Amino acid sequence: MAHDYRQASRDIWDQMAAGWDDDRRWIWDASRPVGEWLVDALDPQPGETILELAAGVGDTGLAAKANLWASVPAAALAEHTGQEPPDPHAPGIFAMASEERTRELLTEAGLTPRRVEHVEMEWSFRTPDDHWRYVMDLAGALAMVVRSLPEDEQAAVRRLTEQRLEPMVRRPGYVLGGVCLNVLAE
Repeated sequence: MAHDYRQASRDIWDQMAAGWDDDRRWIWDASRPVGEWLVDALDPQPGETILELAAGVGDTGLAAKANLWASVPAAALAEHTGQEPPDPHAPGIFAMASEERTRELLTEAGLTPRRVEHVEMEWSFRTPDDHWRYVMDLAGALAMVVRSLPEDEQAAVRRLTEQRLEPMVRRPGYVLGGVCLNVLAE
């Protein structure tokens, strides 16, 4: 079971890594509050060894309801295809969204959470096209499933996503809020 989870997670990352690397600066701009929280919480000292466990580039588990940039396309996909929502414990960008589950996993690993906080962030896109490129290039398993659809179905999921996001987007540009669950454990 653990091997299957790790392999599925690795397969997703292998397909998304190039996009994350290409967009590293933009991702940092969005996730800066998360990274700064981590450095502040850690207060690293010379000689310390620090292991960062994260999902992506410097971020941790994300709560779906507060992260419309990913949860709305996922819901649009499920609505369009009739698929059930993904297992919240399966590999993916929201796998560690539950504070309770995160604490449980840390405890099982022999770690004690010292600090747990939700950190707000913003994903700023210039246009809906930029958001969709992000979904298709960087959104892990979601991107893989959408890419597997015929082009007309991809377009339908995109239209549904844009319709659902339109009332929630902040202007100028196409700004979507987000929240990251940050945990410091030892």
